[in-house]
Amino acid sequence: MPPQPCEWNNTPPMTSQNTTVPTPVTLLAYPWPPALLVPGVDPKAPKNANKVYENLAATMLNKAQHKFESLLFVENTYPGHDTQIRWLIECWEAVCTESQCYFELSKEMRNLVHGP
Repeated sequence: MPPQPCEWNNTPPMTSQNTTVPTPVTLLAYPWPPALLVPGVDPKAPKNANKVYENLAATMLNKAQHKFESLLFVENTYPGHDTQIRWLIECWEAVCTESQCYFELSKEMRNLVHGP
C-alpha cells in the first residue's frame, strides 16, 4: 500500500503532563514513491535538467542537505565517495522518519544534497 499524502509536522506528540512521547523509529518498506514535482515540470526531462520539487519534498531535501553538511563539519571534511553515499542515505532516511513522509531518493535529488 503506497504511503498517504503527508503534511510536514514538527510538533512531537505530547502526554497529559506535557512531556514528549518518544516515537518509534520505523521506516516504511521500500520501494518509496518518487518525490512530487511542481505541476508543469516534465518528470522525463534529461537527468541534468533542473527539476522543481513540491514544497514538502524541497523542504525535506533542504533538511537532508543540512544534516549532510553537519556530518562534513563534525565527522570528516573529505569523506570518500562510499562514505558520502552512506551518509546521504542515512540523512534522507532520518528526514523521512522525522516527517513521516517517504519519497524515493533519486539520483537528481542525491546530487542536490551532496553535489555531483
